[in-house]
Amino acid sequence: MRIAYVSADHGIPVGGDKGAAIHVQEMVRAFAGLGHEVELFAARLGAAPQAIRATARKVRLAPPVLQEPPAPEGDERARRLVKERRYLAVAEAIGEELVAAHRAQPFDLIYERYALWSAAGVRAARRLGLPCLVEVNAPLLEEQRRYRRLAREAEAAAIEREVFAGAHGLVAVSREVERYARARGAAGRTLVVPNGVDLARFRPDVAPLAIPGLDGRKVIGFTGGLRPWHGLEVLAEAFVALARERDDVHLLVVGDGPLRPWLQDHAAAAGLASRVTVTGWLAHEALPAALRRMDVATAPYPALAGFYFSPLKLYEYLAAGLPVVASDLGQIREVIEDGVSGLLARPGDAGDLAHRLGRLLDAPREREALGRGERRRAAAYTWAGNARRILDHLPGPRRLAREAAR
Repeated sequence: MRIAYVSADHGIPVGGDKGAAIHVQEMVRAFAGLGHEVELFAARLGAAPQAIRATARKVRLAPPVLQEPPAPEGDERARRLVKERRYLAVAEAIGEELVAAHRAQPFDLIYERYALWSAAGVRAARRLGLPCLVEVNAPLLEEQRRYRRLAREAEAAAIEREVFAGAHGLVAVSREVERYARARGAAGRTLVVPNGVDLARFRPDVAPLAIPGLDGRKVIGFTGGLRPWHGLEVLAEAFVALARERDDVHLLVVGDGPLRPWLQDHAAAAGLASRVTVTGWLAHEALPAALRRMDVATAPYPALAGFYFSPLKLYEYLAAGLPVVASDLGQIREVIEDGVSGLLARPGDAGDLAHRLGRLLDAPREREALGRGERRRAAAYTWAGNARRILDHLPGPRRLAREAAR
């Protein structure tokens, strides 16, 4: 069938290397791998749209919107209003392009990644009598309230309710996200589908990436955004405790973000600058090789209430056959069986994290056994399997189309 895939989030350049962009790319590729034709409608394509491997179009606004005057300098609310008006206009434009593209060559299904300001997929599906599935990866409205600002909060909440209630099926990345959507009006069928991994790309036999300063060291690794909710402060404290007891450990951080200067300053203040390497963002194709430079990988999330993440790093660690120490939270404890496919640490407890890391660093046989268990566990979380589950779980497109046309 023909699937229209919608990504209206301006924070996701779909041809990029960050986790959300990888999710879009892999799901598009997985649907195509099952024999479906996919056309992607995006607010941002990013620097490498060829990574999408599907027909992709960036939806542009008409000149009157583009020529809107900027907000007065220093007026944060006015600046937010201008930005949010633009986001709403882009979503509306995506909806119109969906309708026009369908009339030129009909779609069987609209699949939209939920974005804060977009009801493009649900509205176009309603106009065209098509089924619409909505993928929800985070409680975006709550995130925006907590970490950023909103000028049109009531409108954002109304769009969220419309999308959740109007979708014919809702795909949630975790049980906590599913609960969030149900509490805010999700009326259709829901399915929890965690993040996935490409087993052909992430595997134990990849040649290691050349990274100076790691030879002869036992390497503790982390990948992802360097943000407070990823537990970098806990990991840094645990590493300092280990490094003061032994001179053979090194911390390898693959990623970037606002906590990078803090992490480097923290290491320097502890006299450990030469034993901490931060690579910055790497192309996703280079990540498997970077993982092979690690002896133990970490997902050290702090004790977050309502932990809703489905950590992409976790599935990539498992597929690479890396022993993992991760926080005993939410979906993590559903994926990792303590002592069988990894070790679980108390969230936010740097001492417990350091203890478990040290235990694995001194136990090569246990590391090897955990790595084998994790590779087997990863087989349950492939992108192709995710796409198949989504389409198999929900009624066929004909039945969904009949329901959509009612």
